[in-house]
Amino acid sequence: MGRRSRRQTTDDQIANLVRLKAKKLVRTEEFRDCETADLTQELSLYWLQCRAQFRPERGNILTFADIVLNRHICNLLAARHAAKRDCALCAVSLDDPVDDEDEPGMTRHDVYDRDRYFSAVGGGDRGGKDKDDLRADLSRVLRALPPKLQELALRLPTQTVTGIAADMRVSRETIHAWRQQIRAAFEDAGLADYL
Repeated sequence: MGRRSRRQTTDDQIANLVRLKAKKLVRTEEFRDCETADLTQELSLYWLQCRAQFRPERGNILTFADIVLNRHICNLLAARHAAKRDCALCAVSLDDPVDDEDEPGMTRHDVYDRDRYFSAVGGGDRGGKDKDDLRADLSRVLRALPPKLQELALRLPTQTVTGIAADMRVSRETIHAWRQQIRAAFEDAGLADYL
């Protein structure tokens, strides 16, 4: 009778631990309060799957449960964070139809002013004179840099910092310091928007 009572107490403690961890998890920016019940169920299910791996001679069951649940929480957070970065979730084409009952067959091209949109986000097509002026300004700033910084500026768009450091036989810290010097030169020339 005493053993069964102790096991029931342990199960209650683990259930409380699961509820506590679910409540803490919804306080993160990855989860919302309405997901508390789902998270509690998810953590409980994971605990039941892992419980068979517990060996009493190796330690306390509550410590084991805490470790197992923390590991699963880390995996849940990583999966949720990766799902936020999924580019397929936010891909919208201007060729997609717009759900408008008044104008059937319209696409996003018809609805959005492309020039205004691209100028707002800093992209789009510039006029020929604007391109030439920008190219001349960029060339002027690059020519004013020392040779090592010029080389770095030309490599940065296509290579990693580690690769550049290995090729130029300097440390990554040196590359970062040089990059700050390049940034300062562009900011001084009024070209900070093009970095």
